[in-house]
Amino acid sequence: PGILDYFTKAGFKLKRFTSITGLPVRNIQKTTGSFLVLTKGHAMAYVDGFLIDTERKGFDGRKIEFLWEVRKA
Repeated sequence: PGILDYFTKAGFKLKRFTSITGLPVRNIQKTTGSFLVLTKGHAMAYVDGFLIDTERKGFDGRKIEFLWEVRKA
C-alpha cells in the first residue's frame, strides 16, 4: 500500500483493474501500458510487454491479487 501513496504523491494516476484478479501473471503478457502487479508476497512492474520481476519467474502461473495501471497525471 505504501507504493500507491508514493505514486499518487509523485503525480501519477492509478486505475485498478479488478477483472484480472485471480488470473495468472501470463494473462497480461500482450497488454500495452505501465502496470503495478501484485501477487502473493511479491510486487512487479509491467511496461509495454516487459515484466520487471526480481524473482525472475517471468510470465508464469502466479495469481494476480492486484493490478493497477500507472499513468502520468
